[in-house]
Formats: sequence, C-alpha cells, structure tokens
Amino acid sequence: ELSEPTDWTEMYNRLKEYRNAHGHCNVPISKSNPPDLKRLATWMVRQRACYRNYRDPPENPDGTLQQVSIGSLNAQKIDALEKIGFVWDTKDHQWRK
Repeated sequence: ELSEPTDWTEMYNRLKEYRNAHGHCNVPISKSNPPDLKRLATWMVRQRACYRNYRDPPENPDGTLQQVSIGSLNAQKIDALEKIGFVWDTKDHQWRK
C-alpha cells in the first residue's frame, strides 16, 4: 500500500488531470462515477474536512478549542491546491456563482 505522502501526491496529480480535462476541480459526488472518480471525490471531501477543522477548530463542552490534527494537509499542500483552483467551501462557491 502507498504511504500517505505518495498517496496525497497521487491524488493531487489526478485532480490536476481532472482540472485539465474539465476546466475545474469540482469532481461531482455521484454513485454513477467510475471507481477512480469516486476515490478522487472522497479524497477531496477529506481535504475540505481537514482544512475546515484546521481553520475553525471545534469547541469542547467547556468552551476551549479542540486540538485538531489536519493529517497530511499542511500550508504547502493548501497552497498547491489553491493554485489549481481547488474550492474549499463548495456551498459558498455555488452561492457566489
């Protein structure tokens, strides 16, 4: 099995290929997608969740902020995703259209 950094890079490259073919990075989440697109869409959901928890950490019952691990997502990867047009907040993006 691939290690996380290689897996992240592989998925990032697949997303770049998708963007080059379709002109955007918004892979639809659909049961009818072939397995490779389902995997890419799931990966994108995971990146958004990691980013959201990093930016706005959830609160504990006592009001303190939870310590959140963002997995393998770091500033360099966030920057790379943003450079290819990755949308972090799909609802906000749809609203702005």
